[in-house]
Amino acid sequence: MDKLDGTEFVSTTFRLFKVSNLEATIEDYGQAVKYKGSIFSAPAQLVFDRDNIFEAGAVVPVSRNTFRMLRASRFRSHFDFYGCCSKKHFGPFPRSQPITI
Repeated sequence: MDKLDGTEFVSTTFRLFKVSNLEATIEDYGQAVKYKGSIFSAPAQLVFDRDNIFEAGAVVPVSRNTFRMLRASRFRSHFDFYGCCSKKHFGPFPRSQPITI
């Protein structure tokens, strides 16, 4: 076991989306989503990534990129979408603090 001394194994999951023309920065266009709580394994909240945790029934502002990824993914039916085609730009979207799981 000397070969593994000091070695730590880590598992990481990536959610990859094939969505064209995403913005390089996280921008606020006044869009929001509401998670329906309809995913069997996540009825109360969906931990989407380190910056986006969706509580069931809560309307949450999201960046244009997150909005577009959710609408183009298998998660689409689990969300209501608000502000679909907004062209008004409110500036950079404030990032939430990273979470520890």
